Amino acid sequence: MGDILFISKNILKLIFRKKTNTVLYIFLPVIVTVVMAMLFSSIGGQAISIGIIDNDNSTLSNSYREFIENSGKYNMNEINAEEMNEKISTGEIAFCAAIPESFQASILKGENAKIEIYSIKGTEVTAWVDNFTTIYMQNIAKLSLVADGDIDKFTSMVNSIKDGEVKLLKTELQDELIGKYALKQIIGLLLFFMMMASATTASFIIKEKKERTYYRIYVGPISQKAYLIGNVIVNMFITTMQILLIIKILTDIIKIEIQMSPIVLFIILESFAFVIVSIGLVIAAFSKNDKMVNAVSPLILTPSCMLAGCFWDISFMPDFLKKLALLMPQRWVMEAIEKMQGNSELVQIIPELVIILAFAVTIFLIAAYRIKH
Repeated sequence: MGDILFISKNILKLIFRKKTNTVLYIFLPVIVTVVMAMLFSSIGGQAISIGIIDNDNSTLSNSYREFIENSGKYNMNEINAEEMNEKISTGEIAFCAAIPESFQASILKGENAKIEIYSIKGTEVTAWVDNFTTIYMQNIAKLSLVADGDIDKFTSMVNSIKDGEVKLLKTELQDELIGKYALKQIIGLLLFFMMMASATTASFIIKEKKERTYYRIYVGPISQKAYLIGNVIVNMFITTMQILLIIKILTDIIKIEIQMSPIVLFIILESFAFVIVSIGLVIAAFSKNDKMVNAVSPLILTPSCMLAGCFWDISFMPDFLKKLALLMPQRWVMEAIEKMQGNSELVQIIPELVIILAFAVTIFLIAAYRIKH
């Protein structure tokens, strides 16, 4: 135990001997992520052009359209089904909402009627209107129950919905959009920068090999096991500081609604920290010099983050790429966050946490075997 603490203390001294390293290894990933968080928290500036296909032209369908228009988020264009695909693919509209025939009549009868949202850009674009449509349909279903088949009573209640309720709903959905969808992109970016920082582990070990310190340690009383554990402790300390800082800033300073306990978010990210440290050890084990570390790190980390959905929603990706994404530990972090945002309990993300830790153990054992031999 004494050897491990001795190694950890010395590595910390060497890493943070330069004050700039504190900024580089701990604060830089957090600063960049916070800037992105602030950008996400200011969502909603310029209105987005969208399409609407109204096949019902009823009081209810007009009410839905007015709600969307009054949100101030969209410029609505009435289009037909034939031109929808072309307008979406060319970017003329971001997405299209299609109201089916007999929409009002079906709702009044208590039947299921669905407004379809078509887009190729994923939930980042359609998130607000998806959430709004879900809540709107739930409220309209309640009105139809009260109306009990009376069309005049039903249309009267639909028309009596006050503008204040629209504003309240707009505010609530805006908060949910920032908390639910923006957080995933913020965390995805943080995972990327944390993984890039894992090259710190590799660079430090390569430097000690170059200066022969690495080999002199093994000649002395310190074991290889103590050396590896010491490195793990130091790098876990660095990543834990990053995680604590970003959670503190997001919840207490920027005040983004993360829709889960900060402790749960910490547990998810801290489990991934073990993966990051293990990856750093693997890169060090298979690299001969700094140039190889600098070349290998981006080649491994950037594509894996892209595939795992750290930078975008993977819903638009082909099925075979979605399956490949499951081979990336980052994907399981994103899955755990999505589950918790869906009002799951901590016990329900245990499978994801176990998979993340399994990745960490496997990668660490590969690194340990390579270093030993």
